[in-house]
Amino acid sequence: MMKGSDVRALCRFCAALALVASLACAAAAQDGDLTSSAGVFVNPPTAKRKAGGEKGSARRPLKPRRARAGASPAAPPSNSPAARSEPTAETLISKAEADFAAGRFVEAAASYEQASKLNARDAETLHALGRSYEAAGNSDRALEAYKKALAVEPDDDDAQLDLADLLSEKGRHAEAVEVYKQVVRKTPSNAEAQAGLGDAYHALKRYAEAAAAYKEAARLNPGDAELLQSLGYVLGREKRWPEAVSALKQAIQLRPDFNDAYVNLSWVYNNSNQFDASVAILKQVIARRPDLPNAHFNLGFAYTRMAQTGGKKGDALKALYAQGAEAFGVAVRLRPDWPEAHTNYGGALGGTGRFKEAIASHLEALRLRPEYPGALFNLAVAYRKDGNKKEALNTYEKLKALNPKLADTLYPLVK
Repeated sequence: MMKGSDVRALCRFCAALALVASLACAAAAQDGDLTSSAGVFVNPPTAKRKAGGEKGSARRPLKPRRARAGASPAAPPSNSPAARSEPTAETLISKAEADFAAGRFVEAAASYEQASKLNARDAETLHALGRSYEAAGNSDRALEAYKKALAVEPDDDDAQLDLADLLSEKGRHAEAVEVYKQVVRKTPSNAEAQAGLGDAYHALKRYAEAAAAYKEAARLNPGDAELLQSLGYVLGREKRWPEAVSALKQAIQLRPDFNDAYVNLSWVYNNSNQFDASVAILKQVIARRPDLPNAHFNLGFAYTRMAQTGGKKGDALKALYAQGAEAFGVAVRLRPDWPEAHTNYGGALGGTGRFKEAIASHLEALRLRPEYPGALFNLAVAYRKDGNKKEALNTYEKLKALNPKLADTLYPLVK
């Protein structure tokens, strides 16, 4: 049985750990994710997802070509001198379409470019030229072609969407917002434009505006699980917990194997102190996919937060920290290069009184990331609880040189 003084000390230790986790969140589970004192919140991709997901695939097919007044006359017989020397716009377009369909994007762009020179006011050809350049990997020429197409036909929603999507993919999200908004103003029922607008706002971290756009897109297209996942994410960043829970649950209902949605739902539950619900949802995904480090990581946080806030004492308190340590330990084994997993593993071990093992975990976190304020903080506390005041103060001095404000919080715990 733990003494009352030990319980209070462990509570102070783990409360400090929670503070540090929220401050030292730079090394996330993957680029763009948020790692905080509630675990990992997986950031969905914000670049528009094209149908099929492959380079050169079109989100929407190009519209059938219209018969145009003043179009080039029919091609002369193939054995005539004219056919051999001067291809018409129509023959060039036919060749370009065949090349594009066959995945020969460079050749398609060359033919569309020639055709556009024969008829510079043909918006369809300019649009197709942009598609070909984009598929060939020449995004700058693609942007130029899309803009030329829109100069001829300013209200072409498809060309505007292609332009906005490409701007987003190039990281020019503020410009993309303005183009998406043009489409939304004209056609509020365009779910793709609303989703693209949400993605652009999301990338700009304008989460409230992203949520509004995603909500409208989800209303128009309620069967899109990825869209609902993105909505749940931005609502979570806005701390709108009940709405985030609703969106993520809908995503899971549509896609029961949507692992990131389970992880994100657990993060929202952890933030809203619904730890039992977090444990339940994580056990579901872990039973199906035991190899997901993020799920084990968030489970560790759920158990340690239950220990910190649940009023448990003695062996019951120690058991919660032990469950947290077990979960963090699995995350470490699955991803041994993750500094945050190591230091939080150490924190949970400390909650069980296993301070020497905790010290080793914090040292491993620092080996992986030498200038990690959170790990230095936790290491100093673990040294102090293990009775090594000298190393605790030495570690405090290292933290003071790196993060004086955090060191001020540490000092009362190790002096």
